[in-house]
Amino acid sequence: MHLITRSCALFLWMHTLTLVKSQDCTLQQFLSSTLYNSNFDTTALEASYPDDGKQVRVGCNIGHTGFFKLICKNGKWTSRGNPCEPKSCGHPGDAQFADFHLEIGNDFVFGSQVVFTCQTGYQMVSRRNYRRCMAEGWDGVVPVCEAQQCPVIQVEKNVHVIGNPDESTYGNVVRFTCKSSTEILDGSPELYCDEHGAWSGPVPKCKEVTCSNQKPQNVQYWSASWDHVLKLDDTVSYSCQTGYKKTDGATDATCTRNGWEPHPLCQDKTCNRKDYQNSNIVENDQNVFKYNDKVNYVCKAGYVGRFALTCGETGCPTADVPNGFIVGPYNETVYYTCNNGFKLSTDGWWAEAKCTDGVWSGLEQCIANTTCGEIPEIPNGRVTLLRGQSKNARITCEDGYHPEVNRLTCHEGEWIIPKTICTPNAVTCKPPRQVDNAVIVDSYQKEYLSDSTVTYRCRDKYILLEREDTIRCKDGIWEEKDIMCTRFDGCDQLKDESMIFTADKERYVDGDVIKYQCVTSKVEGNATCNNNEWKKSEDCKGKENSAGDDF
Repeated sequence: MHLITRSCALFLWMHTLTLVKSQDCTLQQFLSSTLYNSNFDTTALEASYPDDGKQVRVGCNIGHTGFFKLICKNGKWTSRGNPCEPKSCGHPGDAQFADFHLEIGNDFVFGSQVVFTCQTGYQMVSRRNYRRCMAEGWDGVVPVCEAQQCPVIQVEKNVHVIGNPDESTYGNVVRFTCKSSTEILDGSPELYCDEHGAWSGPVPKCKEVTCSNQKPQNVQYWSASWDHVLKLDDTVSYSCQTGYKKTDGATDATCTRNGWEPHPLCQDKTCNRKDYQNSNIVENDQNVFKYNDKVNYVCKAGYVGRFALTCGETGCPTADVPNGFIVGPYNETVYYTCNNGFKLSTDGWWAEAKCTDGVWSGLEQCIANTTCGEIPEIPNGRVTLLRGQSKNARITCEDGYHPEVNRLTCHEGEWIIPKTICTPNAVTCKPPRQVDNAVIVDSYQKEYLSDSTVTYRCRDKYILLEREDTIRCKDGIWEEKDIMCTRFDGCDQLKDESMIFTADKERYVDGDVIKYQCVTSKVEGNATCNNNEWKKSEDCKGKENSAGDDF
């Protein structure tokens, strides 16, 4: 009996022990449960834990953080605290003249990697263009981008350079002019350093202004020979081919920077339409006819007959120059000079006249040698004869100038012209300074009168850093203003009639956020400037009734 009692007691103790062991929680249970993820470090955990209410701390893998505990209850794991999550490295840092994007990962946390890209016109000078989020934070340093450098510009001695041709970077502009007024620029007057570190075109040269000595179109007679080089301001006499006439107001052809002027030298001879009573035009009814065009007329009903007109040139009367003599005509041109004791009213001792549409053009008077000719032209002013006089003339200077002398006088047939007549009222300014990525919206001048102004304008994709864009010349010195053009990457004003905005600026940069409210539905939202576009959280269009009707 005693033996049976001991056996029963041993059986009950072993059963109890087995029951307790069956309530333990195992590591395998945790690994197979939804509580587990790969961010945990389970190397320090035991294979099983008793159901005694004690908390088991679970560590995190490198680069992760959290405070997580397991509790074994009735053979199952329960948890407290926060699971392990990747550590945050914060913002990777802004690189000047560069943008970045996440190449690995979705946030700035352990294991992610950002890649930096230089903006247009800039190049990476750092060895690495990326940063990785490590357990201790971002590795490496913020990369550096520098502006593309253009090569040194070499120009010939007769070329004047405005700007810095030796140390130009992306966006810099260099301008060119010719030092001599008798030369013309062959090439672009402006080059800029592009985003690849190359100049926008070849370096221009200055060459002497010459005009072709071959006859232009429709010219019949040309006074220059084919082996004579015609240069700037040279003039030659010419006549037009049959059926053409000189351009209105033209006498001679002049070599200019833009070629021969006037342009064209010769134009079509034309005849205006003529209508005759009791007749009609047939077969060629128009308002203007070219040389040699024939127009046929037929009499109206009740009248008999037909006739024709041909558009052609009419002859000029005999040319006459009192107190002088004429030679010609040759090809509708006469040449003339004055008798002894007389001179032409214009410069030169001989002149020519052309027969144009039945009228001589270019016939001048011969005046006595003691008589002054035409009133001379003066720079920056004009000259007018005093009433009733022929030897005294009044000087009137343009705005910004004052006369050194008030009159011009004719003495023994010559106008006495001082070296300086109209001078500026104040000290003039030299051309204004150059501003990178900007030009002046006015024609270039070698000097500017006091109180005159110039206005700068930025190139595309650039804006004025400040609102000041105009400077004024004051007694030889330009106003000092901080005029700078900077590249603009962002968003323009958000314009939407269906929204009411809490803030309104002319321009916004990436990351700027403005709040708005829909006009009809009263729905509120945010608009964020992202990659030069507005991203709206709510679209007001189509939401007119989303807030219900109010009565």
